[in-house]
Amino acid sequence: MTMKILCVAVFLVAQTAGGPSYKGQQREPHPFAPSLPKLTEKEDKEIADIVDRFIDQDIGKLKGAAGAKAVADFKTLGPAATFALLDGLNRAANMEDSCPVVLIAKRINLIIRASKDRELLDFLRENIGNDVTAKRHVNVLKDLRVGCMLRKSELQRIDIAMGGKKAPSVAPAKIKEKSPQDLSTPELITAARKEKGDALKPLLVELGSRKGEEILETLAVVADADDKANQQLAKTLLTEALGRQNADELKQSLEKGAPPVRAAAARAIAAKGLQLVVELIAALDDAEDSVRQAARQALVQLADRQADYGPEAGATPTQRSNAQLLWKTYWQK
Repeated sequence: MTMKILCVAVFLVAQTAGGPSYKGQQREPHPFAPSLPKLTEKEDKEIADIVDRFIDQDIGKLKGAAGAKAVADFKTLGPAATFALLDGLNRAANMEDSCPVVLIAKRINLIIRASKDRELLDFLRENIGNDVTAKRHVNVLKDLRVGCMLRKSELQRIDIAMGGKKAPSVAPAKIKEKSPQDLSTPELITAARKEKGDALKPLLVELGSRKGEEILETLAVVADADDKANQQLAKTLLTEALGRQNADELKQSLEKGAPPVRAAAARAIAAKGLQLVVELIAALDDAEDSVRQAARQALVQLADRQADYGPEAGATPTQRSNAQLLWKTYWQK
């Protein structure tokens, strides 16, 4: 059993065992997350120490056998370590050259994707990135917050499918009686997140004609989903919607949007011929390869296809840095 599967299994057991447990013992629920156990001060300190040692190992302060043990201990952390992981994530994100952020974020993302605890998801969304002033990992933090939102939406859809009580404020039956043009924006978003296939297409087209961050996020969810029939339509509409933004709004979307929004923002910048080359060059080191490639193609288009310095898909951090330097030199000339 892989570590990823093991962590998910441990989390789901804790969800169904009649209450949170830790090290085989039933515990009082955590005040901020009923699915997680409330740990003793000593246990909290032990977990925090594991996270601290992992960060020290990753930035080169802890080496040899001690470093190997730090990594091994970190890999054993499960959902009970969520709050220590969150604290470590925010601290590491303030280190401009810190790599542990991506690895800690992956572990938190695993917890988010397995969680059924809405209070925990709300807490994480509100606190991921708190007091972080460094810019290097802004997209990683943004993606985690979006992940919390998407997981809550998924839980809501499951509730509705199972006949649960936690349904949206607008009844789906009432929404279906209206045409997409007659729906309010909240109704439209609710319907779009529920439908698939051909029934989703007119909803997406209407979404694409409206403005707002939630509109972009909803189109981004479809653009990144497994619904192949609507994936390309959502990407096109997302690019068109971003094409209506001004330069300052596009900068924000490129820096802080969900991955499909960032990629679409890069395409929109190129389509409008905006010389936002500094921002596009920065996006060549985005956490998502799809965003890096969209920024690369935007730079190629703005250069009238007279230059292409990469980076190639799947490029290493060093290769991405070299590509950024070459593009900077090109535009300076």
